[in-house]
Amino acid sequence: MREKTFFLRAYLHTWVQLVKAPKLFFDAGDTHSQGMPAAAFLAISSLISAGAAILTGPLSGNLVQGAILAVNGFGMALLAAGLAYPMAVPLTGHKIDFSRIFSIFAHSSGVTLLLSWNPVLVMIAEPWKWWLIWTGMRRGCGLTRGQTAVVLALTVTMIIMLFRILLPLTAGGPEG
Repeated sequence: MREKTFFLRAYLHTWVQLVKAPKLFFDAGDTHSQGMPAAAFLAISSLISAGAAILTGPLSGNLVQGAILAVNGFGMALLAAGLAYPMAVPLTGHKIDFSRIFSIFAHSSGVTLLLSWNPVLVMIAEPWKWWLIWTGMRRGCGLTRGQTAVVLALTVTMIIMLFRILLPLTAGGPEG
């Protein structure tokens, strides 16, 4: 029972820190000392968001849809971090660990996933997520405003291009 209480407390502590003082959270350098590890925080947020979506969405109770939403919640943060990393390192001229960039994307995505299960709140959650990522890249990785703008613009552009390429390959794509 103590482990469950500790786990929940660590999750809530991390979430509150990110909401209350994101600049301080990312200033710490090592977010592991700030709260829950990034992958665990993102996984829990993905599961909560997916659960809320299948309980209240048009396909209520659809566990397959819930699993897809949970994997998507985690996978999009991993994909975005994977796209941002190879651009951030050469731009800065110094070594940045992938785990640092993933931590920024995971914590930023995890905190906003709790809103994004509601389609209306996505309009608030997405810009907030990218602002948190901006803050994390500036504070946690030491990027300048210009470097951060380039990394995020290229990351978003590559995600859009990837979706544009993959969308026709799916059954629900615009051409299929």
